[in-house]
Amino acid sequence: GGGGGDAGRGRRLGPHRTGEEAAAERAKQEADRAVAEAAKRERAKQRKEQRWRKAGYTSLSLPDPTSLAGAASASGGSAVAAAASSPDEAADDSDATDGEEAPLRFAVGDAMRGGGGGGERIVLVFADASGRWPGKGFFRSVSALSGKPQAAYEAAHENGDLSLGDAHLVECGSGLAVCLLVVLKRDKRAPHGTPPDLCAASLDAALARLAPVAARRGASLHSPRLPSGGGGGAWYSVERLLRKHAAVQTTVYYFKR
Repeated sequence: GGGGGDAGRGRRLGPHRTGEEAAAERAKQEADRAVAEAAKRERAKQRKEQRWRKAGYTSLSLPDPTSLAGAASASGGSAVAAAASSPDEAADDSDATDGEEAPLRFAVGDAMRGGGGGGERIVLVFADASGRWPGKGFFRSVSALSGKPQAAYEAAHENGDLSLGDAHLVECGSGLAVCLLVVLKRDKRAPHGTPPDLCAASLDAALARLAPVAARRGASLHSPRLPSGGGGGAWYSVERLLRKHAAVQTTVYYFKR
């Protein structure tokens, strides 16, 4: 009778309806997990920023452009907002990262003292997350011109603010800034004195953070060529990623010994 009709309708529509309901339930569970994870990250970020405020530390790490859905930045602080802001006259460059790869220029000399065509210069420094600032090579050249990059790097390490893929933009005055790219990875099992290896994925992430800032500012980028053994075996990756991300004048320097 009537019960059989109901059962028949259940057999016809039940599987279809159950599948839709199951898919909806899975989607809801995934959305709930995403919300919970976002809330967890936000709480961790707030705890971290509270520690930084107590320590008088301000992060110079540029935000991840893929996570800028809201006004909050990935690594906090007014310094990040200031770094990402740009002069009015550079506003037309805001979309300069789209399109074809940018050409690179090559020169012999010191990237810290390279010319920038009269505009702001951003010098790239390839670093690891150890917190130890080397006293030789290009690091010595950086320190000879300004002590701010070393101070910022060591402060970032002390405050747990150095991670692979980070890009810390340090203003040095007189139209010069240094961007600390945390892209070198040390093998703890390697013998003492073994140079770190370049992590191409981390460099990709770090340059993605820097590129839109440099474009909005209309700045030029200046990079030392990594020496042999200092990640130099992967220099092709560096050059490819510079071409991919840099939409501003970019010069690579071969240091004359």
